[in-house]
Amino acid sequence: MPKSAESTEPEVNPEVNPEVNPEAGSKKPLLTRLEEEGEIAADYLEALLDIADLDGDIDMDVENGRAAVAIAGGHLNSLIG
Repeated sequence: MPKSAESTEPEVNPEVNPEVNPEAGSKKPLLTRLEEEGEIAADYLEALLDIADLDGDIDMDVENGRAAVAIAGGHLNSLIG
């Protein structure tokens, strides 16, 4: 039986529902958590550059509710593909 438009089931929002997102009860603001996630990703990419012996600058930002990490620099062609 299809759900009616007047369904009484609550909408699941992973940002605020601790059953879906265990960190939803975290007292840290979302921006702080996204910055921390970006730092983790940046550290990982920095280690990758070190292993590959490549020079590059890591740029981390929060855009549109997501952590964004970019690698800038010359001679990074071996990272593509």
